[in-house]
Amino acid sequence: DSFRLLGEGRFEINGAQLNHERSRHHAEAIYQTLRAELGSLKLRAIPREKTHYCDPKWLASGILMSKYPDTVDEFQRAGRCFAYGENTACIFHLMRVTEFYLKKVADSLQVPFHANNWCEIGKHITKEMENKHQLKTDAWKSSEPFYAAILTDIQAISRGHRNPALHELEKKYDELEAH
Repeated sequence: DSFRLLGEGRFEINGAQLNHERSRHHAEAIYQTLRAELGSLKLRAIPREKTHYCDPKWLASGILMSKYPDTVDEFQRAGRCFAYGENTACIFHLMRVTEFYLKKVADSLQVPFHANNWCEIGKHITKEMENKHQLKTDAWKSSEPFYAAILTDIQAISRGHRNPALHELEKKYDELEAH
């Protein structure tokens, strides 16, 4: 053993013995050094259950990285904000991710995309859904449930999160809304 307790405040390290007074002196020196070194830093604690959101490898091996690597940085920023308890900032980064994917949807529908207004996508989906069944192409019929879900998401996100997160300074999000 390189370390062994001898009792009465004494221990042995690699054959060297330190009495109680000398041990206390070394412990105090270590404590003072730590205080001096750490005193210039501000430390924040991250709850253990959120630490994986700060790991750069969090999304590195998933389908997101292989299919949409352009969104990984924003997802990681959102994750770090969530871990730090910066929930409104988390929502902000998630809105940037949402806009990336909405641009993909707009491209698939061949409609213009404007980051400050998602209406064109919603209008186009609504128009296609309102067509009579006989006028719809087979391709649209098979993808209509997908676009219907996107329309619902666009309406919910733009009213519930996007506008307040970007335009209302007093809007704050709690942990449940950010998660």
